[in-house]
Parts: sequence; structure tokens; C-alpha cells
Amino acid sequence: MSAVTPSGPQGTLALWLKRIANVGFVIAAVYCVYLIALLILAAKRNAEFEGQPFGSFAIERYVAATSTVEPMTLAVSGEKRAIVLWATWCGPCHALLSNLNDDVRSGELKAEQVTAVSVAEPVADVAAFLKTTPLPFVIALDREGLVARALKLSGTPTVVLVDEAGQMQAVSTGGLGLSRKIVSFLKTAP
Repeated sequence: MSAVTPSGPQGTLALWLKRIANVGFVIAAVYCVYLIALLILAAKRNAEFEGQPFGSFAIERYVAATSTVEPMTLAVSGEKRAIVLWATWCGPCHALLSNLNDDVRSGELKAEQVTAVSVAEPVADVAAFLKTTPLPFVIALDREGLVARALKLSGTPTVVLVDEAGQMQAVSTGGLGLSRKIVSFLKTAP
């Protein structure tokens, strides 16, 4: 039995709404395939960095208590560290940073083991974000994109897990469970 579409203006409207709904579904499906392809490509690119030295980067630190910016060297040695590359406009970044904030508050994570690096954003945007969402860990500014270029950043959030010797053990872009992965890595014995 087939559905009967009313004739006249109501029938025409119903037909067009069905067509628009189908087009919207196709667009959404194509976009999902595109996002999955990007994540697969990012995973392949990120795998190239595993086992490589993290290096050292002359960037800046944002001090929320005084709303100032000071020079800093982003380097890792002596203690495991999670480097989170993020952006103020990135919804998944907000979720990850919020989860990490919760992990610090619950005692699962030490704030000094996490450095959140804002990628290529104005200080004012980062300051405005931190006023509404205070974070307990180091906030770094990569305004020139030095870290992003060195890691061939393809999206945010990207998490770099660095061991005590300064070697990148894992690089992950997007995806679910990043905060659990960070906590697990930082809690394991050397």
C-alpha cells in the first residue's frame, strides 16, 4: 500500500518537505563520512610522531590570575606530561578541558602534568574563555602556530602524551575517551 499525498498546495508542500528532508539527510551523511576520513588521516599522520622527541618550543604562558602573558619554553623532561592543543571555538576541546578539570578536582590527575596549548588565537579570546571556564593547569599560547606546524596539526583537540625522556608516546586527534587516555597514561609507572 502506498502513501497518498494530498493534492493541491498542501500536497505540494508535503512533497517539497520530504525532498528537503532527504537532501538534508544526504548532506549530513556525506559530512559524517568526511569527518571520519579526516580522523583516519589524522591518526595515520599522528602515528608518525610516536617515539619521536617532543622538542622544545619558545611560546607564551597565559597567567589567568593577573591576565598577563609571559614567555615560556614548552619542553618535557623528567615527568610524564599531556600536551593538549585546543581552540576556544572548538566544542570537543571544551568537553575535553572540562573533563580534565574534573579529573584534577577529583584527584585523578595532577594539574602540573597537563599543559593546554591554545593554537593560533588572540590572547583576548583565550582570556574571555578562561573567565567563564577557569582551568587549573598551565595555559600556553602558540600564537604563531609553532607547535601546530611541528606536529602537522590537522584538528583540535589534539593530545600529545610525552614520557619522562621527552619522547612522544601517543598523539591523538579528536575522538572519544581522550581524558581517560590521558589519566591512564599519566598514572602508569615509568
